[in-house]
Amino acid sequence: MTVVSELAFDDARQVFYLYCRSKGLAERTLQTYFSSIDELRAFVAKLDSVPRLPGAHDLRGFVAHLLDQGLARTTISIRMRAVRSFCGFLAREGSHSSSPMAAGVVPEVPLRHPEVLVGAQAKKPAQSAPLPGH
Repeated sequence: MTVVSELAFDDARQVFYLYCRSKGLAERTLQTYFSSIDELRAFVAKLDSVPRLPGAHDLRGFVAHLLDQGLARTTISIRMRAVRSFCGFLAREGSHSSSPMAAGVVPEVPLRHPEVLVGAQAKKPAQSAPLPGH
């Protein structure tokens, strides 16, 4: 009998896949889950030559990575929902003492990126501001 805590990322992914199949999840749900988990694996693999199970720091970095790609807030939320299911499964099966997503570890995805002023736009507010003592 294999204990999940002894599994590498790829093996844990396979056990989670079997678990999801046994629950009768729709094919489209499986595709969404595992494309998200595979993207997380690729991100973690860039940090270490041997992909390890994600920790809280990895998940924060993954959200930042998705934001840097310019993905929509809803897309990131969907991907993180899949990752949350994977991490919850790992916690229940004993690979983590608790889910790395517990206690609000992953920052909320902003509604939109702030607008950045450039060139003449940036100078205009500064020029229209009153000077001290005037």
